[in-house]
Amino acid sequence: MFGSFSAPYNFSAQGLELSFTKTGTAWTYRRSIGEQVVTQVISEEPKGFFHPIEPLMLPKPVATALQIEFEQPFTLGPMGKAVVFLSFPVEMGVFLTQREGSHMIDVLTLAQPKLTLYGKAPEGILCRFHRSPLSFETPALDPLRLGVLRLALHNTEPRWVTVTQTVLSAQAMKLFFNDALVGMSATMKILDRDKAEVEGTVENFAPGMTPGHEAYPLKRLNPLGRKLQMEEGI
Repeated sequence: MFGSFSAPYNFSAQGLELSFTKTGTAWTYRRSIGEQVVTQVISEEPKGFFHPIEPLMLPKPVATALQIEFEQPFTLGPMGKAVVFLSFPVEMGVFLTQREGSHMIDVLTLAQPKLTLYGKAPEGILCRFHRSPLSFETPALDPLRLGVLRLALHNTEPRWVTVTQTVLSAQAMKLFFNDALVGMSATMKILDRDKAEVEGTVENFAPGMTPGHEAYPLKRLNPLGRKLQMEEGI
């Protein structure tokens, strides 16, 4: 599924079809999802890779964070710690490789992209929005549609707190994948009843998983950094 390819190439699953076919002296890339079809002509014999990427590229790469709303609020005891698992929408990139590096020719998703604002305008953070059930073990999900966020929660307050969401900066996202799973990890330190600090981790989600290619073009310019301060509610 995810990984390297060389032409001619065909992939089909879950209503998604990708192909590279020879057309005269050139090659045609074709991607279809349902009735939506995208084509592109390529001058040289293509080779490259198909990877999950940061879920911030669609509908346009304007969001700087991912907001995940819990389907069930989670109440954490005083000074308590817990590890929970949440889903996130998967976006995928098709890359061509040359000696000079890689070039992304297409980005796609089987999810329906939705944007939201965390906080109030104009200071709020523009986010890709997703709603997720809460699990306490790695859920079995379709990796073409949904990835898994492992979130380590730490309540630094000497009182009970209720968590209903988390917000993860683009710079904090480091994806890993295998044939059955797309995953990333983060920590969420609860500082007050409505404030927290969320930080992505670069550790592999599980032994033997492959790091995903970082594709988000605004990652280096993102003012949020790896640690995002949630100050408008948790």
